[in-house]
Amino acid sequence: MFINENLVKQYEQYMTNKNRTKNTIYKNISALKQYIKTLNIKTEKDITLKSIEDYKTFLLKQPTPKTSIYYRTQNTLSTRTVAQKVQNIKNFVKYLNIIYNVWIGANLIASPKFHSQHMDFLEEYEVRLLLDYVWKTEKYDINRLRSQLLIQLWYTTWMRLGEMLDLEVEQLTKSYFNIIWKWGIERTVFVTEKTKQLLYKYLAIREQPLPRIWFAGKNWNRKNYVFISHQMETFGDKITKQTVCWLFKRYNCIPWKKITCHVLRHSFATHLMEQWVDLFQIQKMLWHKYITTTENYLHWNIKKLEETHNSIFGEF
Repeated sequence: MFINENLVKQYEQYMTNKNRTKNTIYKNISALKQYIKTLNIKTEKDITLKSIEDYKTFLLKQPTPKTSIYYRTQNTLSTRTVAQKVQNIKNFVKYLNIIYNVWIGANLIASPKFHSQHMDFLEEYEVRLLLDYVWKTEKYDINRLRSQLLIQLWYTTWMRLGEMLDLEVEQLTKSYFNIIWKWGIERTVFVTEKTKQLLYKYLAIREQPLPRIWFAGKNWNRKNYVFISHQMETFGDKITKQTVCWLFKRYNCIPWKKITCHVLRHSFATHLMEQWVDLFQIQKMLWHKYITTTENYLHWNIKKLEETHNSIFGEF
């Protein structure tokens, strides 16, 4: 069997038929093409454990691309990124085993190990401090409202960065809407009234002349994205991931915690835990397949558990 462009397209169609998201398909195909080109893979016989180990070695030496949010903070690709790319190759091997009965030992393909770091979360008062800091830091209302809407929506919805940037105005005007999540599953996102009010303020100010140039920007994009560029030449285009990460570096106003997109997402889950919401309800809100995944948030709640324990057994 020849590993060629036609086979790659068939694999891409296979993932599409299995309702994989566009982002997942793109990552799988990109890693596969890189593997084929780097190791000069011609047939299925070239896909060996040795070639995959060589691919891992190659990846670990690659510099962090300029498009990455970790550019300038990491010299080479992280072990997490390498593990994801190796998993993408493993997925292709499984496809060959299922569709073409090749039977390459997919289970023997090992990904680089990485240690998950402790993830901070923001208390409710810290989120309010962050919102106030944004208002004081930004010079123009249009930037203030966009950033505040980003933070508030993240804290109350648990959405991913890519999902946030793909949001369209029509979705956010509803009390809830559905998005396509992992594995092609629909996930329901709820929107608070205060978030909608903040959205309307932001939309209203987007109709006014842009700061510094005092000319009205024109949305040339067919999609009415919520979070857009405020530059005259790119007005209406959705902002990039790099822009969002740069903004959070500017807003790092809490010395004892590093504010990132993930920190705000985890703050959503932790806040539900602190309010003693039923664990199965939290599992449904987070769309975790297994309850054990949801339980990972419990270790951040140790102080709350200690207070509860002392209030019940404090007399003994």
